[in-house]
Amino acid sequence: NLKHCDIGAAGAQALANGNLTNLTILNLKHCDIGAAGAQALANGNLTNLTILNLKHCDIGAAGAQALANGNLTNLTELNLWGNNIGNVGARSLVNGNFTNLTELNLGQNNIKKAEQKALEERYPNTNINF
Repeated sequence: NLKHCDIGAAGAQALANGNLTNLTILNLKHCDIGAAGAQALANGNLTNLTILNLKHCDIGAAGAQALANGNLTNLTELNLWGNNIGNVGARSLVNGNFTNLTELNLGQNNIKKAEQKALEERYPNTNINF
């Protein structure tokens, strides 16, 4: 749990490249990792993560795209509340490789109804909060 630690992209990169291969839960709420930090997490050694909280981390659409295309395929819960991912980021999530999601929090991301519907169709067994 590193919430409110202001680790930034460099801290996210260090976590992603560290020896944390057995880590299953990571809370980076309000850590301002940005898109670069999200990309580092998505492509790092954190392949056993099941819960990832990136609430208010300023990842934007590019960060959502990196997560969706990364190697975090074991995620069951993903919190992207308040990251300004918009419709472009939402569409990336629709086309992403999250096959185990049961909880997806996308509140305060300015996602329009069409993308919301596409997400609901893509993840029919997932509780999605818009």
